[in-house]
Amino acid sequence: MTDTNTPAAGAAPQQNPLDVLEKLLEDTKKQSAAAQAGDTPSVPAGPTEEEIAAAEKAKQIAEYEALKQAHALEDQKAIEEQQKVMEELQHTPQYQARVDQEADKEVIKQGVKDDQDGLEIRQLEKKKIVVNE
Repeated sequence: MTDTNTPAAGAAPQQNPLDVLEKLLEDTKKQSAAAQAGDTPSVPAGPTEEEIAAAEKAKQIAEYEALKQAHALEDQKAIEEQQKVMEELQHTPQYQARVDQEADKEVIKQGVKDDQDGLEIRQLEKKKIVVNE
């Protein structure tokens, strides 16, 4: 399984998506200011489609990781709450009654087995006698 936080071999290191978007915003502001002044922009034409796509992908990955972490925290809280409820249930009268009932069943089963000792039917064995011919 590959780590999404480390850049692939030969690829440029990933930048913070917020930094990339701020750079894109600054470049756009410079271009619009130059266009209003009537000058031709001295800065390059702006970010390439690849840079924009990389920034969007990095932003989506960051959002996904944040959402994944938030869900993991929610799941952990829910698990802890369920465990707390299960522990509390063991102290209720209903739970104690159920445990007592199961113990009583085992005592009754053992009592029945003890009462039936000696009441088995034993069959006599039959032996075949071989007659010499």
